Amino acid sequence: MYKSLFSIPLILAIASVALVGTAAWPYSVDDSYIVARYAERIAEGKGYTMNDGEPTDGVTAPLWLIPAIAASSLGLCPLVANKAVGLFCTMLAIFFLMVWIRSRAQGRIASWFACVIVATQPTFGIWAVAGLETGAATLAFVVALLAAFHRPRPMPIVAGIAIASLAWLRPEMALSSAVVLIALAMIDRVSGITAGCIALLSVIAVIAFRFMMFGRILPLAYDAKPGTLFHGFYYAVTAALVITSGVGIWIAWRGSTRNRDSDRAIGLAVIAHLISVVLAGGDWMPGFRLLAPILPAYALLAALGTVALVRAKVGRAWLTAVLVFASLLSGIDAVVQIPEIRVAGETRAKTGKALAKWLSNNFRTVAMVDIGFLAYESKVEVVDLGGVTDPVVANFPGGHISKEVDIGYLQSKCPDAIVLHSTQPPGISEDGTLFRLSGFPVEQRIAANAWVRDRFRVARVIQYSKNYYYTVLKRR
Repeated sequence: MYKSLFSIPLILAIASVALVGTAAWPYSVDDSYIVARYAERIAEGKGYTMNDGEPTDGVTAPLWLIPAIAASSLGLCPLVANKAVGLFCTMLAIFFLMVWIRSRAQGRIASWFACVIVATQPTFGIWAVAGLETGAATLAFVVALLAAFHRPRPMPIVAGIAIASLAWLRPEMALSSAVVLIALAMIDRVSGITAGCIALLSVIAVIAFRFMMFGRILPLAYDAKPGTLFHGFYYAVTAALVITSGVGIWIAWRGSTRNRDSDRAIGLAVIAHLISVVLAGGDWMPGFRLLAPILPAYALLAALGTVALVRAKVGRAWLTAVLVFASLLSGIDAVVQIPEIRVAGETRAKTGKALAKWLSNNFRTVAMVDIGFLAYESKVEVVDLGGVTDPVVANFPGGHISKEVDIGYLQSKCPDAIVLHSTQPPGISEDGTLFRLSGFPVEQRIAANAWVRDRFRVARVIQYSKNYYYTVLKRR
């Protein structure tokens, strides 16, 4: 039985994800610490909050709080728990993918093709351990596809539950999930209705949860991080080209246009997700995490595309060339990204922890944009200048990291300190007044405000990394 499940390409594909995840383990994206802070506060009985007070919708994926809350309740690190669960979910998704490809393609060439594609995608391993819900969303979508298009009969309950979980993990997966449900209904009407009802109940539940908890139905990030269609289009096109090198798109298209309607549906689901990413305005985090959930679908279609090439009697030399070119840019991306994000994680552990400890020892309330790691480690009360966890700031005019924060609101929060980031050393006068800052637009406005200049003086400047400085303003 085990020989029928495991193969060398499958083992290598899973091992590659584990290897990249291990190399990237020191890195955790800043937003993952927001999840960890919420989880710790919930476990401590302080409610669904970032600070003491009313609940705020600072976590886009409520389901992802569960492993972190469980870890916190046991006295374990919630972030480490989320990283471990994310890596496990991604590896399990790749296992299901490779088994599915082997059963579908019935050939070693397709399995090896998929193996190389998976192995050269840094997005899998990096975002598996970055601390967010990416790995869980990837697993859920793979399970949804497997269950919806399972032969000889679909598994509607499994498909429905998998899609239902996506409503609590990644809201932008709604369009691609709808494509899967429609395709399932076209294959088997009863199965489609069953899965659709399960998914719909979950959507209603998450809407009710947000409305009852926060008085709104959309995630707070919708207002805090509004994107533009241009940025979304640029993000989606860039991601698609780097992931596939362009050649992979053609191979996947060949795979989606084979005999089965389910293959066309998978191709349409991938396209639907790309459209969702464009409409959402893309992403501000490094790498291509928003495309991670559909990467297994791309690998499947590309593997099926190789079968079509084999049947067209394309020589091995041409197949090898296609494989090399299809994985070229993603492989280069892996070589560039992995060392950079590892260094970023190590820098945070060294310089970032020292700054967080200093903030904790000297201040009670701190205003800043980078509210993840510094807030989690220092435990200070946070004035969120980006609005990711603060609905008042989120509804101020302006886009992501460019909010026009009302100074009256900032005054009402009585911050003891303000932490601002800059890409260059800040300009500081002899009396400690900050007069030049190359930071985010919201930070530049804060730094230039007359009240801030009158009431705050520079207390400390820390070079966090190359071209990244933290300036701490202390209330006089």
